[in-house]
Amino acid sequence: MNKPEDAERAFYEAFVIHDLDAMMRVWARSDAIVCIHPGMPRLEGVEAIRASWAELFDVAQAVPAKLQIQLLSRTRSEVVAVHAVMERFTAERETGLVFAINAFRLDGEGWHLVSHHASPGWTEASVTREALH
Repeated sequence: MNKPEDAERAFYEAFVIHDLDAMMRVWARSDAIVCIHPGMPRLEGVEAIRASWAELFDVAQAVPAKLQIQLLSRTRSEVVAVHAVMERFTAERETGLVFAINAFRLDGEGWHLVSHHASPGWTEASVTREALH
């Protein structure tokens, strides 16, 4: 992936279609990678992260959802990029918001994800209510 944005796009495309192999191609091949799913413990290393996505994809198959990503901020050096995004999930008639930080590192094969940290979900109504107070 030539740019961090390419890696991020590939990450969310794999997420939407529940493609475990495509998901893991986005991640750096290192035991130092970290993933924190909303409300879940910190996972470290390729095997733990692969197992977590496999489990999430199995559960997600039963509840089809749409996903929209909104970039909130982006910073980049020559070898590291960090994106803050809002993930908006819509399943049935419920919309949930997750705020995530995605960190990418440039290695010999291109840009790869080294950390995905997603904060526990919000609902559209709770965000609107908080904005009013």
